[in-house]
Amino acid sequence: MIQQHCYTKARCGLFLQSEGYDTVACSPGLMEPFIKARLHPFCRYQPSRTLQVLRVPAEEFPRALTLVHFPEGLMLLGQTIYRESDFSGQQSAFFTHHYVMPKPERLSSIEMGIMLYKVLFLTETEWDHLPELEDLPLYDAEVESVAPLPFDRERLQQLIYTLLEAVAGTKKVYVTLPDMAWVKPMLLWIYSQLPSDISLLLGFTTYSRELMNEKYLHLVFMDKGSFHLEDPAIAGDYVFDFDSGFFSSNLPEGLNI
Repeated sequence: MIQQHCYTKARCGLFLQSEGYDTVACSPGLMEPFIKARLHPFCRYQPSRTLQVLRVPAEEFPRALTLVHFPEGLMLLGQTIYRESDFSGQQSAFFTHHYVMPKPERLSSIEMGIMLYKVLFLTETEWDHLPELEDLPLYDAEVESVAPLPFDRERLQQLIYTLLEAVAGTKKVYVTLPDMAWVKPMLLWIYSQLPSDISLLLGFTTYSRELMNEKYLHLVFMDKGSFHLEDPAIAGDYVFDFDSGFFSSNLPEGLNI
C-alpha cells in the first residue's frame, strides 16, 4: 500500500524555517517516529530571492520534486510548493505532500523518469488522516520524449559519471541551470542514461536554495546564484553550474559514455 503525508510550515522572521514541523495529515500506516526521522528532513523550502524581489506570484515559484530511496525498501516521492500566505493569510508558507511506497522493481530507467513527472500531488488538505492508496495517481497524458540538451556534451558525460559515483558513495552532485525550465528535460535525460539498478537508487530534489546534507540525496538542482564557491562544504562534492560556467576542479576527464 502507498502511504501519504502532508505538512505545512509558516515563515518565522525573514526565512522559512525547518524547525517546528507541523504534520497536518498522514495515512494510518505511518508512525510518528518514522515521520520525524525519515520524512521531516525533506520538508523544507527556501524561496528564490530573485523571484521574491520581482514579486513573482507564488504559483510561479519552482516546485521541489523530491525522490529518495530508503534501505528498508521504501521510496519517498514528494512535492513541496511555495505559498504567499499560510492558512491564516498572515505569513509566507510552504506545503509538502509525500507518498511513501515500496520501491518499484520492474521499471526501466526511462519508465522511472517518465513516471516521476506524471504523479498527481495534493496542494492542500483539510483531512486529519489521508487514505492509503493501492496505486499512485497519475496524469493521463504523454510525457514528451527526451530532447537534446543545450549544454556541453563532455560536461553532461561528466555529470552522469559523477552521479554513478555519488550513488555508490557519499558525495553529492549540485547542478545549477540558466533556466529552471531545463530541470525537467535534464532529469529525464539523466534517467535515460542511467542503468536501471542505479536509477532505482538515485535520490534527488529539483529545487533548493541551500546545500542539503540529507542522507540518500545524491542530486540537488540549485537556485541560480545560490552557490558560495568558497564554501568548504562543497569542496568534496561535485558542482555543475551551467549558469555561471563554474565546474568543480575534481571532475573526471576523458570519459566516453
